[in-house]
Amino acid sequence: MPEKAELLEKLIESCDAIVYLKDEEGRFLFVNRAFEEAFQLKPGEAIGQDDFLIGSKEQANAWRDLDDQVRTTGQPATAQSTVAVPGGERTLLDHKFSVSGLDGTPRAVGGIAIEVAE
Repeated sequence: MPEKAELLEKLIESCDAIVYLKDEEGRFLFVNRAFEEAFQLKPGEAIGQDDFLIGSKEQANAWRDLDDQVRTTGQPATAQSTVAVPGGERTLLDHKFSVSGLDGTPRAVGGIAIEVAE
């Protein structure tokens, strides 16, 4: 049987939902294939970058504010946003949640977003 980490990676890379993980500074630590395809990025291009890579200044700041809320409260949050992408716009329902560090304190923010019709 494959290792747990290998199964998890296959699951995340196979789904059509956008999946990401950001560090305390809001930089992407991980993005899946669907994320890169949605924003027409090369593999690995988002790693170490922040929301300003994929959104307008206004949108990136709104995402950061929600990340800060999730990180501060430890409570998940869901928001809908319309994002300009090459070739048009996408409306995403984005569910964010805290990911604890080894000491149990929230360190990172994870997210799963799906495209929705307005």
